[in-house]
Amino acid sequence: MLDAADRPDERRERQTRRFRITPPLSAEEKWGYLVWGPIVLFIAVSEILAAVSKHLKNAIPWPTISTTVGHLEQEHHWIRVVVVAVIAMVAYHALTRPMSHRTGGGRTRRTWSRP
Repeated sequence: MLDAADRPDERRERQTRRFRITPPLSAEEKWGYLVWGPIVLFIAVSEILAAVSKHLKNAIPWPTISTTVGHLEQEHHWIRVVVVAVIAMVAYHALTRPMSHRTGGGRTRRTWSRP
């Protein structure tokens, strides 16, 4: 006989309860998605098209971002320093976020206060 906590509808209720307490997006977050969403989409589409260009018999006339950066690094040695600095800054900010702002799995928590 199934316990009340083992019924499928009760289990589903427990699993989805945490998603219902999430507040709606703030105006600042909405603007962030409206600004960065199309930018990320444009970069992703152009990178994918450039990456599959060889399979399309080089029908797409632009290189990937990594190919462009590699070419710039060969032409101008100081760009290597900039690339390493950017990678180091991103790694530093990702690793130094206080653990109180993270979930048990290590993801960053969304901060908000209940009304």
